[in-house]
Amino acid sequence: ARDAFRRRLFEAHPMLATLRAQAPPARLDQTASTLDAGGALVCFVVSETATHVFVVRQDPSGQAAGLRQVTSIAVKPLELASRVGAFREAIVRREGGAPTLARELHALLIEPIAASLGQCRTIVFVPDGVLWGVPFEALVDPRGRFLAQDIAVSYAPSLTALVALESARQGVSARRSLVAIGEPVI
Repeated sequence: ARDAFRRRLFEAHPMLATLRAQAPPARLDQTASTLDAGGALVCFVVSETATHVFVVRQDPSGQAAGLRQVTSIAVKPLELASRVGAFREAIVRREGGAPTLARELHALLIEPIAASLGQCRTIVFVPDGVLWGVPFEALVDPRGRFLAQDIAVSYAPSLTALVALESARQGVSARRSLVAIGEPVI
């Protein structure tokens, strides 16, 4: 009876299923509507031996999205956590080493997929594990520019949640808007 109730509840309220991580996984073909023209989706998966990166881009027509690159970065979780922690700590303490650490993290996480990103104007990051602590906007490219100076950055908890949120957004009037201001805790 409980399972039947849960099934009926999730059928009646699909967003609840997504928020409770009970929704079926999104398919790659559902991502086209979640990406802006010229946008990319970058999903990270941190495993015991490496960090895997999946890059999804729209085709030039904007009608379909496809997997453009899958790569593995040879960095173990403890080393990654150490690098991310050092970067965050340098930012909080306003230390002079933060730009160097920002360049190193960019070289580690972004440069292996740079060719697939091309000239994209927006990136939706789906971090995993310790990567949720990376302020990707603050990473510094080889030209000395912050990622946020050239690319609009946003985040999603998962591809499934991103697809569900886009579906819900499409059902809401386009006249609605939101301005949100927060004080991040670092």
